[in-house]
Amino acid sequence: MIITRFILETLTPLHCGGGDDPVFDQIVTRDAFGFWRIPGSSIAGILRNYLKKSASELENVLFGYASTSSRESNKDNKASIVWCMDAYQLDFDMKLAYCKQLNGEKVSALGPFVRDHVNIDLNTSTAKEGGKYDEEIIPPGTRFFLELRLDGWEKELTDDEKQAFIKLCSAVANGEVTFGGKKVSGYGRFSCNFKSGNPSFICMEYDLKKANELEAYLNIPKAPSLSLKDGTRISLEKNSPVYPAKDISFDLELPLETDGPVMVGGTNLKEQDQEVDMVCLTTPYLDYERQQKINYCYTLPGSSFRGVLRHGVYKVAKALKLDAQKEVDELFGYINGKDKEKKAASGKVQIEDIYLKQARALRLQHVAIDRFTGGALDSALFDEKPVFASGLKIPLKLKVTSITKNQAKLLSHALLDLCTGMLPVGGGTNRGNGSLKITGLDSGLEKALSASELKFTGAWDGQDISACGFVDFLKKLD
Repeated sequence: MIITRFILETLTPLHCGGGDDPVFDQIVTRDAFGFWRIPGSSIAGILRNYLKKSASELENVLFGYASTSSRESNKDNKASIVWCMDAYQLDFDMKLAYCKQLNGEKVSALGPFVRDHVNIDLNTSTAKEGGKYDEEIIPPGTRFFLELRLDGWEKELTDDEKQAFIKLCSAVANGEVTFGGKKVSGYGRFSCNFKSGNPSFICMEYDLKKANELEAYLNIPKAPSLSLKDGTRISLEKNSPVYPAKDISFDLELPLETDGPVMVGGTNLKEQDQEVDMVCLTTPYLDYERQQKINYCYTLPGSSFRGVLRHGVYKVAKALKLDAQKEVDELFGYINGKDKEKKAASGKVQIEDIYLKQARALRLQHVAIDRFTGGALDSALFDEKPVFASGLKIPLKLKVTSITKNQAKLLSHALLDLCTGMLPVGGGTNRGNGSLKITGLDSGLEKALSASELKFTGAWDGQDISACGFVDFLKKLD
């Protein structure tokens, strides 16, 4: 028996879908008391998929399988030996929220926190009819307790089963997997290392044939305690990054900076901005160290950058007289596709939110002018509050998985346009908002792309291309 316990802290918004709701389009999963929860079934599916991609030979070893040829016999079936508990929300005092509720203790009231979205038409660059929707998020900084167990049922665990489980637990401990949906927009990232030098996880093996370890197992402290004792402590090491053996996959961090005001519209929860007509999106994040503290910061969401690059790729593909819609769908994913056998596909480009915790916004007044009279239109005075700071650092992180050489060319064109200010981000771009550029562009694009601040690792058909750098990678695409 191996038991691993984790305290997870979300680094980006988390969204585990929770069904229908009369108010919001997409809500998150909650327990019977209304507290946030990550279902164990969702965790099991994510961990199984991780093994399938990184070590497929271990998938059935841990999660079992069902024979399709012999439905009446169980001989060829194997049950899962991994037990994934639900991950439950912790209150600011690090106690399980639902346990406090059961004990009649006061629990901090949180949420709901909501983000607005809009689908943009690729041809007109305007909002699609019926394309506006909202979603509930679990904010960054939220902490959860998670427990995983490896139990061989009546059989003794083999070394292969133990090593496979340790590999899984290491992936969780080091944040190599994401939980929930919308991961291509950067959702679901977390950390178990939010306390410097004191990782918040423990992995312990108990030999239940030994009296002292059986007693320790039977007296394991209640969740969310990490004080497991009298077993064999197992260390969880970071797994080496594994890229698919086929096509091109890479991780890229572009050191961008603002070249003027930038504003991505959306739900804004700052009290001082409530009277402003158009404001920049803010994201709440929880501070457990200061107990019951909710902060807000201006945000450039990963979904906006994906939308910008999607338009960039579409325009380049169209200029080259390619099937632009098909190229965009294959790179960024789609739903309700024309393919009868495949109605949906996940995107291959993943981009994280960028949180501007030190940024300040400036309130600006505008007025719409009557084109006939040259005077102000009636009731046309409005204001906006963009983040206004030239040179503000924007570290854009992308994770690209299994794309072809031609897809890499199209995406690279769009990335270069973004780096040179030709693909503005957010709203009000027709009046100068949203212009970004790569740091050091004044010294030349190639030199800026070769700077040490730009981080690039990846593989091409299984061969490591990290050492060549991003500039040489672009040259190899020609």
